[in-house]
Amino acid sequence: MMRGHSPKFAKRFAQLGDAVVVRCANTVSEVQSREFPSQSHAYKANAAAATAHEKRPSESWKLDEPLPLDHCTESD
Repeated sequence: MMRGHSPKFAKRFAQLGDAVVVRCANTVSEVQSREFPSQSHAYKANAAAATAHEKRPSESWKLDEPLPLDHCTESD
């Protein structure tokens, strides 16, 4: 990943430094121009899971607690 000089004892398997810099710049540009993320990169909620979520009291969906395993069963 180093660019430029590398020590004599280091073997260079690939020159990735320039590629990483270019890819990061491209990502930043796409995010700033709002090209990324697009709808094709988003997940849509399962209708049964969303309905089950709306039926549950808000305190059961705290972020510091694990989700119950039955939150998207077929019976909902």
